[in-house]
Amino acid sequence: MILLALTQFVVPLLAPDAQAGCPEMAVEDIIAFAKTGIGSPYVWGGGKWDPDDRSWGGADCSGFAAKVWEVPSYVPATTYSHPYYTGSIVACDDYWSWVGWADMQQGDWFVYNAGDEGHVGVVDKPDAWGSIVSYEAMGTDWGIVHANRTLASYFDIAHRDKIVEPDRDGDGLAETDGDCNDDNAAVYPGAPEVCDGLDDDCNGMVDDSPIDGALYWADADGDTWGDAAATTLLCSPTPGWVTNDADCDDTNAAINPGAIELCDDLDNDCEGGVDEGYDADADGVRTCAGDCDDADAGRHAGAAEAVDGIDNDCDWNVDEASDVYDDDHDGWTEDGGDCNDANAFVFPGAPEVADGQDDNCDGAVDEHTAAVDDDGDGYTEASGETNGGDCDDADPDVFPGSAERANGVDDDCDGSVDRGTENADDDGDSWSEREGDCDDANRYAFPGAPEVLDSVDNNCDGTVDNHTEAYDDDDDGYAEQDGDCDDADPSVHPFAIETADDRDEDCDHVVDNSTTRFDDDHDGWTEDSRSAEANSGRSLPGDCDDANPLSYPGAPERLDGRDNNCDGRIDDTTEAYDDDGDGWSESMGDCDDTRATSWPGSPETLNGVDDDCDRLVDDQTTISDDDGDGWTEAEGDCDDDRASVRPGAFERVDGIDNDCDGVIEQPVGWACATGSPAHAGLAGALVGIALLRRRKIRRKNEERR
Repeated sequence: MILLALTQFVVPLLAPDAQAGCPEMAVEDIIAFAKTGIGSPYVWGGGKWDPDDRSWGGADCSGFAAKVWEVPSYVPATTYSHPYYTGSIVACDDYWSWVGWADMQQGDWFVYNAGDEGHVGVVDKPDAWGSIVSYEAMGTDWGIVHANRTLASYFDIAHRDKIVEPDRDGDGLAETDGDCNDDNAAVYPGAPEVCDGLDDDCNGMVDDSPIDGALYWADADGDTWGDAAATTLLCSPTPGWVTNDADCDDTNAAINPGAIELCDDLDNDCEGGVDEGYDADADGVRTCAGDCDDADAGRHAGAAEAVDGIDNDCDWNVDEASDVYDDDHDGWTEDGGDCNDANAFVFPGAPEVADGQDDNCDGAVDEHTAAVDDDGDGYTEASGETNGGDCDDADPDVFPGSAERANGVDDDCDGSVDRGTENADDDGDSWSEREGDCDDANRYAFPGAPEVLDSVDNNCDGTVDNHTEAYDDDDDGYAEQDGDCDDADPSVHPFAIETADDRDEDCDHVVDNSTTRFDDDHDGWTEDSRSAEANSGRSLPGDCDDANPLSYPGAPERLDGRDNNCDGRIDDTTEAYDDDGDGWSESMGDCDDTRATSWPGSPETLNGVDDDCDRLVDDQTTISDDDGDGWTEAEGDCDDDRASVRPGAFERVDGIDNDCDGVIEQPVGWACATGSPAHAGLAGALVGIALLRRRKIRRKNEERR
């Protein structure tokens, strides 16, 4: 928004001389002037009010704001004026500018103009968000007020730049003029400084150079002695300042009236003399300036050196520049043979170098160096030069271009010894013709070289391509490329007969196959193998059937008509084989085929074995209880087929010794007459006994089955 647009406030132009004012103002003056209008009426087009009579006069917003800002000039509040119009603002355009809300200050205008409406007032308490306190002529209902206001977004801020601070103490200068204490008329820039503990002249220092202070001299080097050329007035003793001016050099703490004079080209004690007392022999040279003997005026720096065994010129050298002095410190003097005593590299015995001088003082220049042809063959050792490059300048037969000879020497200086002769290894294979190289132009041909298939005698043995895959080295009619797997052995070649010798004679990649030493059926045994039993001394064969993987020593014997375990017997240890030779096998009922006395029907004997294979041990013997009455013959059973007969049995009248006591009981009134009752009873008893015995025999036969 541009202030020039506030056309609704235009009034008749003021006279041109009235626009020339625009005085400077203090913010305090603007606010104080604004306060005088509070409570006065609002009058459109008005521009006056009476601070003592608030009912008199009146002003509108522009008349109030312009008078408070004193534009274009100061007019008392009680005098009518309405100066706010375009011409007056333009006349004062050097004293105001537009600023943002964030830069708003006390005393600024807030203003807007929109078509036929506009308003302006004075900021008392600014706020960047627009919540301000203002002085303004608000309208007929309120008049001139001091009130809170929230600015709408269309308000702009005008800042009066020509703002001055008031001179509160009346010393002619305000704070903006540099008055550092505007409440003390004795304090202002340029005021005389006095000892009062204040910065009277506003230079940032208190009591500096006070007019009523004491005179002090600067002590810059801190030696307590002052510099006569640097003074000041001080109210009290201050570090760096002293009350004397006797220091003749205030930049050096070692120089002052209390210091000791030294020989150092300085007036240490400030007495006006330099190094006094340090030229006792008055030769004009002080001891610190090169006089090495201040008691002898003839000895000092610059004196002429004489051959007298004394250091006359005080340079720590005796008799230098004479023939008896080693001037170049190489250990030799002119009297000792040094032909150049100014060069430490020249003396008798020094190494001669190519430098155009006689380094070893033997009268010859550069002898035995690369620059001299010592052997007279026209070449020097200096490489890169005309007639240079002699690789042995002590031998006239050795030089660049000389004929190479077989002598172990590089005659032509080309870096190779005996090149092109029989002594030389021309092809770089470490062999020469003299050492046996049959082709010294081929580095792959030399004694002991590996023979390769290249139509060349690589190993120099007189034979071409021997020991290669195309050559039949053993004359057996086959070379390696024909399948010979060992061309050094004539018995080894394809189709040779394989023998048991741990070799692959027929080159089929299998050793000893089809021989007794080969495991043809891959069961881990060969015909030549020997079992552990054979190793213990028994003569046992190896694999008895090397075409059958189920036959080998120790194999389990099977019922297959073969000797599986190679023990010379077929199907032994199987149920069909009569192992004990008793005529019976397990399949025939032999209950123990390892015992020849056990077989079905064998007589049972008292031996703890089932001899007759009836599943009863020692039955029908004296220790067997055959009738099951609890007694055996060995225990006294006199009839082991009859259960009623045993020791202790009840004796009956049956014609039998029932209790086995050896006596058969006879009945009383026994009669043998035929048909008598006694005879009939005996006959019945005998029939019963016979039936019991038959029943017992039947039972035993069933048990045997």
